[in-house]
Amino acid sequence: MKNQNEKKKAAVLWSAILATGAVAAALAMPAVPQDPSYHNFADSRVFLGIPNAPDVLSNLPLTVLGIAAIVLCRRKGGPDSIPGRMKIFFFATVLATGVGSSIYHWRPDNFSIIWDRIPLSVMFMALYLVFLADRVSAKAASLLVWPVLAAGPASVLYWYWSELQGAGDLRFYGVVKLLPLLLIPATIFIRPKGTVGNAPLWKGLAWYVSATVAEFLDGRIFRITGFISGHTLKHLFAGIAVFCLLSICHKNAVCPGSRNGGGGRHHSPDLRAGRG
Repeated sequence: MKNQNEKKKAAVLWSAILATGAVAAALAMPAVPQDPSYHNFADSRVFLGIPNAPDVLSNLPLTVLGIAAIVLCRRKGGPDSIPGRMKIFFFATVLATGVGSSIYHWRPDNFSIIWDRIPLSVMFMALYLVFLADRVSAKAASLLVWPVLAAGPASVLYWYWSELQGAGDLRFYGVVKLLPLLLIPATIFIRPKGTVGNAPLWKGLAWYVSATVAEFLDGRIFRITGFISGHTLKHLFAGIAVFCLLSICHKNAVCPGSRNGGGGRHHSPDLRAGRG
C-alpha cells in the first residue's frame, strides 16, 4: 500500500512539473500567429447544397460515436462513480467536437472555428481525467473538471481576441491541446495498471497521429487521389481513434492479449478493445 501511495504521489508530482513546464515554455516563446491560409482547405465541393461537403459530412462518425459512447458508458461504465462520469465527460466533448467541426467547415473563418476549437481544447484533457481518475485519484480528477472547462475555452477566446487585435497568438491553445499528450503517457508509465486498459489508448493515439499527418498533407492527398482530401481523412481517422476508445466505457475495460489486462479483470463481451 505504501508503494502504491508513493506511485500516486509521483504521478501527481510529474503531472504538476509537466504542466508548469509547458506553461513556462509557452510564456517564454514569442506569439504564435495562425497561418493566414489556414481556412483554405483543398476540397470545397458542394453536395446536396452543403458547402465543403466532404469536410462537413466526415464529422458524422465523431458525432455518432460520441452519442453511442455516452449511452454505452451510462449502461456499462459505472455512471454514478467519478471514473464513470469522467468517461461520459470525455465522450461528450467528442460529440461536441464533431458538431463544432461541422459548423466550422460549413463556413470556415476565424469566428466559426471557435465552435470547433472550444470542445477540442477540452477533449484531450478530459481523456487525461479518465486516466487520472482510474490510476491516481478520482477526487483530483473531479476537482479538475471545472479548471479544465475554464482553461480550454479561455485559451480559444484569448486567441480570437488576439486575432481581433491584429496579433494572433495560439500559444496557450497549443498548451491546452498538447499538454494531455504528455500527461497521459506519464501517468500510464508511473501507474501502468488500472481498470481502463492501455491498449485502446495507444491504438487511439496511433490513429490520432495518422489524422495529424493527413491534415498536414491535405492538398497533396487530394491531388493524388482526386476524390478525398487529407483533411477529410483527418476526420475519418479521428473517428477510428474514438472507436478504438469505446472499450473504456466498460468499468472493467482491459487490454487485449494481456493476462492482467492492464489491471482489469474481464472483457466486456461486446466492447473489446481490439476492435477497430
